[in-house]
Amino acid sequence: MIVDAFLYSVEAELLQARLAHLKDVVDLFLCVEADRTHAGQPRELTAPPVSEPKLKRTIVQIPAHLVGNPWGIENFHRNAIEVALRDAGVPDNATVMMSDVDEFVRPEHYLEPGIAAMVLDQFCYSLNGYVAEKSFVGPVRAPR
Repeated sequence: MIVDAFLYSVEAELLQARLAHLKDVVDLFLCVEADRTHAGQPRELTAPPVSEPKLKRTIVQIPAHLVGNPWGIENFHRNAIEVALRDAGVPDNATVMMSDVDEFVRPEHYLEPGIAAMVLDQFCYSLNGYVAEKSFVGPVRAPR
């Protein structure tokens, strides 16, 4: 089983593009959305209704003691992926790609075995905003 687990905020168009981009290789999409921004502000839940049968949504309630700690909120939000995996009944032998909804990886990388961290090209604001000298380590693929 191949699972695509990602953090979601307000990127509905990117979510739709991601589902279309990976539908042939991913068995389950886990969309993990928080009730607060990483800055700690309350936010409306914006993930579109689930119309894709492979997509499951998890809503994360950010604890009050983390408000004012952006890195703490982000870590809590990211660690909630494990809860979403458990709640969805994902088996221990599944391969899981963990990322943000706007971090796209070529479908063939989902099919490769083992643990890997993906190095991504950086774009600022649009696909026309490619930053040639910048790349970063983004999504991680690992066995559950």
